Amino acid sequence: MNTVDKKYSYINALKSHLQTPSQCEYKLFDLIKKNIPIDSSDIIAGYYPIKDEINISSFLYRMSYRSTVALPNIKQSPNIDFKEWKIEESEIVSVPGMEDLLEPNKDAIIVIPTIIFVPCVYVSKNGHREGYGRKRYDKVILRLRNEGHKFLAIGVAYDYQLIMDVPFGENDAQLDWVITPSVALQCRQ
Repeated sequence: MNTVDKKYSYINALKSHLQTPSQCEYKLFDLIKKNIPIDSSDIIAGYYPIKDEINISSFLYRMSYRSTVALPNIKQSPNIDFKEWKIEESEIVSVPGMEDLLEPNKDAIIVIPTIIFVPCVYVSKNGHREGYGRKRYDKVILRLRNEGHKFLAIGVAYDYQLIMDVPFGENDAQLDWVITPSVALQCRQ
C-alpha cells in the first residue's frame, strides 16, 4: 500500500472511530458542554492522544462542524503552534520518541485558540499537570498569556489521573479548568 493509500485508509478508519466515542468520553463531553460555553467564533485547540491520554478526537470532530478546530504542530524545537485542522487534510507524522501523530496539513494556517484542551498524564485539583510533551503546553500557555491573548486552558484526563498534588514551578502553567468524566473544577479565576 503506498503512502497516499495508507493516509486515506487511516483517515477513513479515524472518521469511523470518531463517530463512536466510549461511555467515558461521553461523560467528559457532557461536563465540557455543561461548564464551558463554546460558540461558533471560538477557535478550539485539541490534541491527538498518545499512550494513556483521554481521547477527545470525536469531540473535536463534532466541534469542527460549528467552530474552528486546531491541533498542535509539533516541531523539533520545544515549542508548539496550533494549526487549523480539517480531517481530510490531515497528515500522519512520526515524532521521535512518540507514536505516530495526526497533524494538520503542513500548509494549514497557524491560529490563536480561545480554548485549549490540554492532555494530562496526571493533574491536580488546583490545575497543575504533567504530560508527555517536554513542557510544550506549559510554554505555549505562558507565551500566549504573556502576549495578552484571552483563552481558557482546560486540562482533560481520566478520573484516575486526577491526584492530590503535582509539583509546580515558575515554568509551569496553571490550568483554568480540569475536567474528567466525573468532575469539572475551575482552577483559575
